[in-house]
Amino acid sequence: MEQLKCEMCGSSELLDEGYALCVTCSKKSAEQGDANAQNILARRYCLGQGVPQDMKQGVSWFHKAAEQGHADSQYFYGMFCFHGDGVPQNHVEAVKWLRLAAEQGHADAQFSLGISYANGEGVSQDNAKAAEWYCKAAEQGHVTAQLNMGSIYVHGQGVAKDEAKAIEWFRLAAEQGDADSQRNLGIAYAQGLGVQQDKAQAAQWYRKAAEQGDAQAQCKLGVCYDHGEGVSQDIAKAAELFHLAAEQGYETAQVNLGIFYANGRGVSQDEEKAVEWFRLAAEQGSEVARSQLEIMQNKKKSDVCLVCGSSDVVAQKSSLCEKCFFTKIAEQGDAEEQYRWAFDYDILEEDYVKAVSLYKKAADKGHEEAQYRLGFFHKLGKGVSQDYVQAALWYKKAAEQGHAEAQYTLGGLYESGRGVPKDEEQAAYWYKKAADQGHEDAKDALFEINLHENLGLCPHCSGKLKGLFSKKCTNCGKSPK
Repeated sequence: MEQLKCEMCGSSELLDEGYALCVTCSKKSAEQGDANAQNILARRYCLGQGVPQDMKQGVSWFHKAAEQGHADSQYFYGMFCFHGDGVPQNHVEAVKWLRLAAEQGHADAQFSLGISYANGEGVSQDNAKAAEWYCKAAEQGHVTAQLNMGSIYVHGQGVAKDEAKAIEWFRLAAEQGDADSQRNLGIAYAQGLGVQQDKAQAAQWYRKAAEQGDAQAQCKLGVCYDHGEGVSQDIAKAAELFHLAAEQGYETAQVNLGIFYANGRGVSQDEEKAVEWFRLAAEQGSEVARSQLEIMQNKKKSDVCLVCGSSDVVAQKSSLCEKCFFTKIAEQGDAEEQYRWAFDYDILEEDYVKAVSLYKKAADKGHEEAQYRLGFFHKLGKGVSQDYVQAALWYKKAAEQGHAEAQYTLGGLYESGRGVPKDEEQAAYWYKKAADQGHEDAKDALFEINLHENLGLCPHCSGKLKGLFSKKCTNCGKSPK
């Protein structure tokens, strides 16, 4: 393969990074006012490629090129203004530059401008305008814009509701490999929405998304194999797909897998594994899983406690009576076991005093989820007296271990001054920690603070600098082709 060389001097310095000019020629041409060279130099400074990384220098060169009408630089400078990277965060200024680039046909800028209109950031919220700009980007093949066009036609946001048009856009994105669109097409074919119902086509599109690791598609394809819809029935294959989705935390798949293990369907019967998957789904709020756990618990009875000889013991609790079992777990159990049974007392038996006792045992051993639940109980006064100071203490312990919900809740306590001194800076700090993990409510809360103090993220974008320069959408991380 022929090595790329600098278009000016013939050097091959760093041209493997995809630049047309070497560092020396980039600087020289940029200083002479060449907008393309300024764009190249800006990228180098922002990413530290061939020069020491310097965000302010990089943004400055983007600005120079943007002022000369360089569309790509206008887009990047607009995104920097949007995120507040290297320049003060200013959504109005961001929209100004995004619009200039969008009007020159820059697809990423058109898509980002659509996002701004959809969320009312830097402009008045306007679904019709959002649809207009999404459409311009989508017509250029911007895959996430195509996905969004499909979604807005499904819901009638800014356009008349039209399932057939939604399918057209989902198909365009799906054919570019977008897993969300592939799954959406599968749902459409399964239900006959905008297309003639076709279970085989549904399974085909579910498979394409599932092969990319989409948990919902894996679960739906598992259902196809379980029922023999669009594919030959294969219970073992269904179990395999449920397992893949369940391991990603997909609640429905966890419930399905629990049912399979409980009944020996597609897997060897294993009640312990069934309980494990039902418990994980129950922790996400699944009422079906909670019901299954209760059924399994009530089925297992023994006659005599192995410790004290009393009757009416639960076999699932090691054939001990309630008192002996609780004492054993509290005194001998490890943190995970204490948490697991605390959760059962909490959710299934609604014995909050015992739940708090075991959560405390596990929390003292550093169990992150137990610390969060203990904070929750103190906040609401469940099983203990309501105490915001204690709630804040336990939320902080969980938050410091990276528990996103605890981080978000702790941010709320700092914002309201409950249990801790009122401190918007600390509130923003913890909201940002949770938002960085994708916590949507934390993003919204952080946005509200940003309206008054220029701190952190916007509500829908939490992309990092490198995302701006990758071949991925800077708003959602997808790969427009």
